[in-house]
Amino acid sequence: MLPDLERLIQLQQLDTAADEARRAVGGIPSRIEDLDTRLRASTTAVDAARSRLGDKKNERRTVEKSLGEGQGRLSRFKEQLMAVKTNKEYTAVQHEIGTAQAEVQRLEDAILEHMLEADDLAADVEAAERALQTERAEIERERATLETERA
Repeated sequence: MLPDLERLIQLQQLDTAADEARRAVGGIPSRIEDLDTRLRASTTAVDAARSRLGDKKNERRTVEKSLGEGQGRLSRFKEQLMAVKTNKEYTAVQHEIGTAQAEVQRLEDAILEHMLEADDLAADVEAAERALQTERAEIERERATLETERA
């Protein structure tokens, strides 16, 4: 009876191992879905960083356009300054020039701020892309491991 008992124990161990293998194979699709979710999250982060960078560049272009308009107005005022005939007109044009110069300075400062923010956002985009590449490589390794387990 002892050999029969040993065979029964071996059979039970094989059955338990087969059951564990079935569970592991059954869980692989959900693990692959989890990997896909991680990859989508990383891709979304990169897209969001790129979007923020693009928005910042568009804001900067808008400010640069306003700066060009302000510089054009400033040059017109300087031309008018040469054509004035009275002190009152001269004072008024000087005041307009001062206002236009202040506006140009404010816009130039805003452009510099946008440039600094764009540099920071570009660094964020690069970091997100590097993280995505790392995540993608890790996910591919894990996926290959899961496919090997499935096989």
